[in-house]
Amino acid sequence: MPSAIPKRHVLLSSALLCVLVPSIAGCQGSEAWPGSTAPAVAPGTTPGSYGLSDLETIDLYSGKVNFTIPVRDIGGRGAAGYRITLPLQRGWTVSAQTDPGPPSSTIYIVETQQDPDWIYGSLVDVAERPYTPGLMVMRSFNDNQTMTGCPCCIQIPVFTLTKMVYIAPDGTETEFIDQLTGGQPLAPGCNAVAQPRGTVFVAVDGSARTFVAGGTVSDFPQMQAQDVLVAGTLFFPDGTRYVFNRGEVTDIYDAKGNHTQVDGI
Repeated sequence: MPSAIPKRHVLLSSALLCVLVPSIAGCQGSEAWPGSTAPAVAPGTTPGSYGLSDLETIDLYSGKVNFTIPVRDIGGRGAAGYRITLPLQRGWTVSAQTDPGPPSSTIYIVETQQDPDWIYGSLVDVAERPYTPGLMVMRSFNDNQTMTGCPCCIQIPVFTLTKMVYIAPDGTETEFIDQLTGGQPLAPGCNAVAQPRGTVFVAVDGSARTFVAGGTVSDFPQMQAQDVLVAGTLFFPDGTRYVFNRGEVTDIYDAKGNHTQVDGI
C-alpha cells in the first residue's frame, strides 16, 4: 500500500495547482460585493485558513498564502502590548481582454493590491504602516443604484450603509455593524438626509469585539464609496482596549489597567 502524502505537501500542491490551472472555480476570485471584500481576494488571514507555521497561513478555498514576519514584542506591564509584524503577502488578479484586431489577440492585465480600492477592501493600505497594532476605518458605500424622481442632475443612492472595519497588522479585516439598526441599509431620500447609526458597532465574525466611536456615525448619501480613518475605542472580550485616533492605535490597555502608549508608528 503506498504511503500517505504528508499533509504539508498536499496543501502546497493545492496552492500550486491554483497558480498553474487558474480556471478552476475554487481558485478564481469572485467579484466583491459593495462594501465588503470577497473571501477569495480578502487580504490577511481569512476564516478557515490553515496555519502552516508561525509565519504563514494558507486559504484552502483560494490557495492564497499569507506570510508575515514577527519583528518584536512591544509592551510593558501585564498584557498591554502587541507584536510588531511585517506583512509580506500581496494579492493580484489577472483579467483577459480580447482585441478583435485584425489580427485578433488576447491581452492579459495584472491588477495588484499595491494601490487598494474598495474592490479589494480598504482604501487604507496597512502595508503603508507595517508596524502598527492595527487600523480602524469607517467604510461607507451604497447599492450602486440612483434614486429616480429626484431633482435634475442630483445623484442620490437608493440605499446607503456604513460599517467599521478593523484592519489587523497582517491585513486581516474584521467588519463591525451598528447596533442601532443591525447593519441594515438605510434610504437617504431625495433630500439626502444623513441617516444616523449611533456609536456602538459589533463584530460580525463572532469574536465578541465591540467598537465605540468617538461621535455619532451617519451614512454619507453619496455615490462614491469611501473609507475614513476614525476615532474611538475597540473592546476585546478579554478586557483589552485599543484607543484609536484618526484610525491609528494610540493607547493599549489590558484588563488590569496596564497601559502602553503607541507613538510614532
